[in-house]
Amino acid sequence: MILECLVTTQDLAGHTNVAPMGPRFAADFNWLEPAGTDFVLRPYEPSQTLNNLLATGAGVLNFTDDVLLFAQSALKTATRPQPTLLPARQVAGHGLRDAAAWWEFVVQSTQAVGPRWEVACRVVQVTQHRNLIAFNRAMHAVIEATILATRVELLPAADLREQLLRLEPLIEKTAGQQQLAAWNWVLDWLAHRGLTIRDPSLEVAAPPSSSSPSSSSPRPTAEESV
Repeated sequence: MILECLVTTQDLAGHTNVAPMGPRFAADFNWLEPAGTDFVLRPYEPSQTLNNLLATGAGVLNFTDDVLLFAQSALKTATRPQPTLLPARQVAGHGLRDAAAWWEFVVQSTQAVGPRWEVACRVVQVTQHRNLIAFNRAMHAVIEATILATRVELLPAADLREQLLRLEPLIEKTAGQQQLAAWNWVLDWLAHRGLTIRDPSLEVAAPPSSSSPSSSSPRPTAEESV
């Protein structure tokens, strides 16, 4: 099984990187007592996450239902708010304060497999901050739109627009303010890259927010997501 999480890692100088990734869990993974159990990360080469994991051998797997945080971590701009970090307990690094839970992990082994690496990780510390909220279809739409945006240079613009149009009704029907802000962050990010994705059929009204990418900010780049 693959989940969508945020991975925090740091380099040897202590600088923290936040990136969305899809850790892989075996069918017999012990969800009730995850400490001491293993999972696999598959970061791309090159990526800052891979560099940090190879350098320090540790990181933090953050579980969140905050799709705005997820989108902003994947689709970075110069004006993106920096997430608040808290020090990890067992490894050198930090977790996200606003995550529902985080698992600190150490790297067990690494192997280059094509453009991705397989990084086997072992959970060494579990921290629970709050419960995750129930399923929401707008959250799903934002996650899918974010993943599509990270592949903007691989997908034809027409295909990207068509897939966003399929997701847009889920935003209209079920989104709250956080999901609306996240959806518009994704659309603004795509428009900032010169794609005419934002048009009247895709617009979803949201309250003005400082969390939108500034049109004057430098050309953004996608993280090694998902």
